[in-house]
Amino acid sequence: MKRIISYLLFALAVMGCSNKNELLFADAVFPEIIDLKGEVVEDTFIMGTCYDMEYYNHTLWVVGYIGEEEEDLHVFDANTGRHIKSLYPKGRGTGEAIDVPHINIDKQTGRATFYDYNVNRIHYFQADSVIMHNEIDIHLHSSLDTIGMSQIFLGKENYIGISGVRQPDGKCPRIFLIEHDSIINEYNDLPNIYIPGKNSVRAGYMFANYALHPSKTKLICASIYGATLEIFNIQAKQITLDTIRGFIPPVYSTNKHGHVEILPGETIFGFFDVYATNDFIYTIYCANTDVKKKYQIAVFDWKGNEYRLYKTDYPLECICVDEQSNQLYATTVNQKGEKIIVKFKLPE
Repeated sequence: MKRIISYLLFALAVMGCSNKNELLFADAVFPEIIDLKGEVVEDTFIMGTCYDMEYYNHTLWVVGYIGEEEEDLHVFDANTGRHIKSLYPKGRGTGEAIDVPHINIDKQTGRATFYDYNVNRIHYFQADSVIMHNEIDIHLHSSLDTIGMSQIFLGKENYIGISGVRQPDGKCPRIFLIEHDSIINEYNDLPNIYIPGKNSVRAGYMFANYALHPSKTKLICASIYGATLEIFNIQAKQITLDTIRGFIPPVYSTNKHGHVEILPGETIFGFFDVYATNDFIYTIYCANTDVKKKYQIAVFDWKGNEYRLYKTDYPLECICVDEQSNQLYATTVNQKGEKIIVKFKLPE
C-alpha cells in the first residue's frame, strides 16, 4: 500500500496543473561528461558539517561547525591549505554571531556579508583586512536590523534577501529587495507544480540553494527536492523571472506541521549546492534517491542550458570556483570520515 501511495504522489507531482503555465520536466542531457580527480588542499583542520564555501583573492572561506562555542567561519590559503583565521565565535557582541549560515563576498570590493537570523542582524566586514590581519577590530563586525530571512546578498544598490521568516501578517516573502530597513520589492511566485499538502511547494523551496551572478544582475535558485533551476533578473527596484528549467520532478509531502517529508526510495534529490561565475552555474548534482551519492558537478549556462557534467572521486558538500586559475574547490571527507578540502582542475 505504501508503494502505491508513493506512485500516486509522484504522478500528482508530475501532472500538476494542466494549464499552459505548467512546468514540464525532461532529463538533463549534457554535451560532455568528464571525470575529475581531486587533489587534497587541506586535511588537518578539524571541522564538522560545512554549510557554505566562497573563493576570494586566493583564499577559501568555509562556513563549518567545529564546536558549540567555537567560530563558524574559517579562512584558508587556497594554494597551500594553510589555516589563516577563524571568525565569529558564538555571542551577540562585536565580532560574534549566534549563527553563520552562509557567506557572500563581493569580488570587486572585497566586502563580505552574512545574515544571523537568530538575532535578525546583517553582518558585514572587509575580507582583505581579515586576510592581512589589518584593522580587524574596525572591520570585523557591523550590523543593522531588518526583516527575518535565511540568506542575504549584497546587490548593486541594496540587499537581496532570501526566504524570509513568517511575518505578523502571515506573509512569507520568498525573494525580496531591501533598501535601508524596508522591503521595496518581492518575488513570491513558485514553480507551477503540485505537491500534496498545504503550502508544500513553498515548504520545499525553503531549502533551495541560491547564488548571485558576479555582476549582481542575476540570481540562480537550485532546488534540493527534485531538480529545477530558476534564473531571476535583479534590477534596482524589481525582481523578475528570466528562465526556469525542470529536470527532475519533486516528489515529497508535508506533515501536519508543514514540514517536508521525503518518500524513501521515491524522492530524488537534485542540487545540493550552487556557485555562480560570470559564464556558468556550478551545482552539486545528486540525481539519486540516495542523499549520500553527491559525486557529480553539473554545469549550466545562464540560460539554464546543460554545459558539462563532471564526475568526481569524492562525495561533495560545498563548492566554489576560482575563474582565473580554472580551479574548483570542495569540502568533502576522506576514507577515514575526516573533513578535508580538495581541488579539481577544470578543463578548458
